[in-house]
Amino acid sequence: MKIEQIDIYNLSIPFIHPFEFSNGKLVSHTCLIIAVRSEGLTGWGECPTFAQPYYSYETITTASHILKDFLIPKLIGKNIH
Repeated sequence: MKIEQIDIYNLSIPFIHPFEFSNGKLVSHTCLIIAVRSEGLTGWGECPTFAQPYYSYETITTASHILKDFLIPKLIGKNIH
């Protein structure tokens, strides 16, 4: 099976109650959802990062950049088992 297409969806999911911590408060969680398509099948995955670098240097922006500009171009057309 060859990877034919990879799509990235940037979602913002609201919390029922705000999540408060020492640096502030979050009212929603933003994440990247990844769809990998091959021969009529779709595999789904999540890149669980935050919009801001709270406790990790990785953010939605940096993860999206790495996926779009480096990883996805190398994976398109590759065989998966």
